[in-house]
Amino acid sequence: MNNLSVVIFTNEKGFGLAELAVDYFKRYSKNLKINIVSNLIPDGYVFRHDDIQHHNMKVPYDSSGGHFGESMLKYLKSIDDEYIFFFCDDYFLVNDIKEDDLNTLIDFIKCENIDYFGFNDMGVGCSQMDKVMYQSKCKHEHSNKFVVRNRDDRYLYSVQPCIWKRETFMKVLDNSMSLHALDETQQHIKDINGIVALGNDLPSHMTYKLQEEINEINYFILSYTELVRHGVFIIPENNQYRSEDEIQTQVVRALCKDETINKKPFFKKLLYNLKLD
Repeated sequence: MNNLSVVIFTNEKGFGLAELAVDYFKRYSKNLKINIVSNLIPDGYVFRHDDIQHHNMKVPYDSSGGHFGESMLKYLKSIDDEYIFFFCDDYFLVNDIKEDDLNTLIDFIKCENIDYFGFNDMGVGCSQMDKVMYQSKCKHEHSNKFVVRNRDDRYLYSVQPCIWKRETFMKVLDNSMSLHALDETQQHIKDINGIVALGNDLPSHMTYKLQEEINEINYFILSYTELVRHGVFIIPENNQYRSEDEIQTQVVRALCKDETINKKPFFKKLLYNLKLD
């Protein structure tokens, strides 16, 4: 797909998880070019995939997360793609990307000169302002479901899967910005003027949903789940309110069957209370 790069952002401590996310991305997409962008790549790391691009931005790890901004800025300045399809390393696809629909959305984004388009759920309580539907000049079959992201939205620029115009993304980032600061969009970021940001009222985010429920959903472009909260997998062993039938649990169970993965230190840390034989 021209002028669009998939970016899975990670860091030197989570690099193994990003490569597992690529497993699922390759399973559920056909024509998208995949890039893993990391502050550093661990010395001697043996890549799981040799048919994607790994970008070592050579930025020291910062415990407060500041390596994110500098790493992403260096990467964005090194490419020519007009748009970035951004993922964090703990978001996994669970069904096919509807690439024709993605192409149509990109055409709409270009036509309307949209800077940011998010796929996260537009949760109740994230904004105190009334919901405003986007009034478009260009045609899209779902444009009546596209929502203006209010400037007071807690997650104005959510780091769940989203599409950024590259030039705007560079305008928003700074060298010390953490992923968390962008996700729970800090006020100085919200105060940047001239950014057109949209969300939508269509289903894509499947975390906590049951597999049988997901099978019946006509999802919008992509169907994805979050796997990690507070540094551990979102599974019943680590959270008493989670169930075996939820999609994120099922994905983790499938990962656990791969013995080349589940014996690695990064994976054991994510398992936390779950002990494998």
